[in-house]
Amino acid sequence: MSKNYRKLTEQIIFLVGGKENIKSVTNCATRLRFYLADEEKAKTEELKKTDGIAGVVKNGGQYQVIIGPDVDLVMEEIRKIGGIKVEGGAGAIREEKEKLTWKNAFGKFLGTVSTIFIPIIPCLAGAGILQAILILLKTAGIVPEDNQTYVMLNMVSGAVFYYLPVMLAFSSAKVFKCNQYMAAVMSFMLLHPTFMGLVEAGDSIRMFGIPVTLVKYSSSVLPAIFITLFMSVVERISKKFVPKAIKFITVPVITFVITSFVGFTVLGPIGTWCGNLLVVLFNWLDANIPWFCPVIMGTFSPLIVMTGMHNGLKTITYSQYALRGYATATSPGNLCSNVAQGAAAFVVGLKSKKSGKKQMAFSAAISAMIGGITEPALYGITLKYKSVLWSVMLGGGVAGLWAGFSRMRTYSPGPGSVLGLPCYVGGDSLQNVINAAIAIVISVAVTVVAMLVFGMKDVRKAEENEEETDTELDDLMEI
Repeated sequence: MSKNYRKLTEQIIFLVGGKENIKSVTNCATRLRFYLADEEKAKTEELKKTDGIAGVVKNGGQYQVIIGPDVDLVMEEIRKIGGIKVEGGAGAIREEKEKLTWKNAFGKFLGTVSTIFIPIIPCLAGAGILQAILILLKTAGIVPEDNQTYVMLNMVSGAVFYYLPVMLAFSSAKVFKCNQYMAAVMSFMLLHPTFMGLVEAGDSIRMFGIPVTLVKYSSSVLPAIFITLFMSVVERISKKFVPKAIKFITVPVITFVITSFVGFTVLGPIGTWCGNLLVVLFNWLDANIPWFCPVIMGTFSPLIVMTGMHNGLKTITYSQYALRGYATATSPGNLCSNVAQGAAAFVVGLKSKKSGKKQMAFSAAISAMIGGITEPALYGITLKYKSVLWSVMLGGGVAGLWAGFSRMRTYSPGPGSVLGLPCYVGGDSLQNVINAAIAIVISVAVTVVAMLVFGMKDVRKAEENEEETDTELDDLMEI
């Protein structure tokens, strides 16, 4: 198996233009993210046709090769080969010096948000599933709410969301290239018992004579990111002007004082107001047009994920959890779309005549349906064939319509998949989780029918033109 990954890795390096064309490379949960000296040297079409590669995306200055869950094994081979600069997402972002435009600035913003959230996702998913299981056990009367084990496990899962600003600050600091532990301190200050007590008391607070807005920052998202970004600037400037002899002590003091002042009086409140404004908008949509968000997300999630916009929408979802105890903005629609992609991939696996494509499709189907990770299906199948994309959008949209009219909601974060059904357990009855199960059935049924009627058209057409792909790639490697 290791030999196969080595061959795939060598093919990738060759097809992106060789070692000399790679400035740096990093990886996320499913993708190799290259920063290339010249993207024109990369043989994109040959990469897309290579077994083991689900797709290629150019986004925010990155040349992204979609591998799937085995991406870490390919990255390990890259390290073994040597001669290529391997960094985390922050290093790669720092290296990119291309001219800034509105278009690539938006791409960089989405890439930055994605990089910040990726290390935290396992914590959020694990805590979300744990909370959902506890709610399910309590609702079913299996475990009473005052059971000590229940109380302790509920505390464990709740800690993840309460201290979310700290995790975001630590992750953001890696992206913004500043001291991660100082960034954590700058978020801990938002949650310090003294400050929380002042907020509860509601008394007027001033810092250097400037009023401090009384806000509860637990479970918040934007304030920690804004404050960490500002801290990185303060720290960088301080290091330039403070003499080396006293830098070790002086820089942290200057950073703490300036960042805490601006954080408490400006950035923290702005981040909170922005998040609350978005939540108000989505709450209005939920109250007046309940089908709108689930239909939009269910239909267009493949395109939203492709652009990276789904990472920005996470702030709305987490803010809804903090303010309302449940979320409606994205999760129901995502569930419908993810399941639709899994169903479409499964049909491709059954109907495809190529063994390599069958294996990739079945793997992508399991990843989307069970784990809620859609990148393998998205870039290997959904976006590759237009007829499949239409089938997925139809299945996700129809299921999203049901999700909207039945007012589906999630009570904790978790994967948008069958495994995430416990996240829909909450409230006074099990009707919500039943509605979610019905949405899954609708999504699968509509997508499968669409795939059988017209969805396989482009897949079959492409397979007729791919018979000599492997031979052509071997010829290229020999040149």
